[in-house]
Amino acid sequence: MSFAEKCRETILSGKCAGNCCGNTPLPSELVEKNRDKFQVEVIKELKVNLDEGEEIFCETEDNKCVFLNRETFGCLIYEDRPDICKRFGTDKDNTIMQCPFLKVNGNPRSPAQQRRYQRQNRDWMKQRMKVMEKQLN
Repeated sequence: MSFAEKCRETILSGKCAGNCCGNTPLPSELVEKNRDKFQVEVIKELKVNLDEGEEIFCETEDNKCVFLNRETFGCLIYEDRPDICKRFGTDKDNTIMQCPFLKVNGNPRSPAQQRRYQRQNRDWMKQRMKVMEKQLN
């Protein structure tokens, strides 16, 4: 079973809330192209130029991606999803890009490992948001 299949199985079993599909800056052109697929209302939208190009951060009330179907936990732009989403969970060399709940091979992580990876991911996102906020000021 692939990592993606194991991930979906874990989410649907209730062992994961799909938090990896959280608010993250997305390429501007991808957001504009797929606005009609937003699943929830955007509370705040920030557009900034980062090293990777112009990106848009769409803040939602539940802190999940605007393209995440809240009932099936499926991605509504899966075929067009950005690189960060394609790499997440499968990048052996970058701990920020690894799933807090599953190892790269699809096996579950221990509770201690889950907390560590969640903390690392949270810290990375805070740092990313600081970079975006500096650009806006």
